[in-house]
Amino acid sequence: MAQVATEPDKYEIFADIVIIGAGACGLVAALAAREEVNTDASILLLERDSKPSGSTSLSSGFIPAAGTSLQKERGISDNPELFAADVQAKAKGLSYKPLLNVVVREIGPTIEWLMTTHGLPFVLLDGFLYPGHSVLRMHAMPEKTGSALHSALLEAAQSRDITIACNQKVE
Repeated sequence: MAQVATEPDKYEIFADIVIIGAGACGLVAALAAREEVNTDASILLLERDSKPSGSTSLSSGFIPAAGTSLQKERGISDNPELFAADVQAKAKGLSYKPLLNVVVREIGPTIEWLMTTHGLPFVLLDGFLYPGHSVLRMHAMPEKTGSALHSALLEAAQSRDITIACNQKVE
């Protein structure tokens, strides 16, 4: 089980891998790191706030992704190229193509990995097309909140022996 360290007056910490921030991005990075290194490697997330948090907790937690099993189950034909075209149309062609292409190519497999490896119960939102999207591709937790997504990621990290130290300011 993961340990959440309290703030002592002064201490030294040693870890094989250090990640700054225990928001959704930091938690996903820690899960990916755990998968890549042996279970003996220590992973430490340093969080500025008094509890793991981040902007995802304040958001809807909706994640657009193309080509997922949830889309295929619903008969939705989608792919990274269509997703990129939708983004470029919405952004009037101003999205930085190399970065856009990586994101639209990798987010679908990332959603699948979080579902199959880490048990996150994503659902595909239906009933409306998110502005700028030509097909249904918004994925979320059943509660449809960012706090539910963050909680699911935190639970996955805790189950993989990832330590989170809160109240830590990093320079």
